[in-house]
Amino acid sequence: MPLSLDGSHGKQADRVSSFIEKVKSEFSDIEIHTCDERLTSIQADVVTRAVKRKKKKKVQDAVAASLMLETYLKRLQNRSLQD
Repeated sequence: MPLSLDGSHGKQADRVSSFIEKVKSEFSDIEIHTCDERLTSIQADVVTRAVKRKKKKKVQDAVAASLMLETYLKRLQNRSLQD
């Protein structure tokens, strides 16, 4: 979820929330999870410092997505360990 740094919902988060509601109405049998993506671009920038400027944005977006997926998978793992 693209939240503001203070954790509030801005225009983009509202758009994502609306999209999620549409997906839920079409696919009610699947569970949808959101991820706080506030600092993933900064983390990805650190990881991709050696990448040339021309390719950096594409690689940075992929790294940020990987970081969000990793966070989600760790959350699932923690839930299963608590059960």
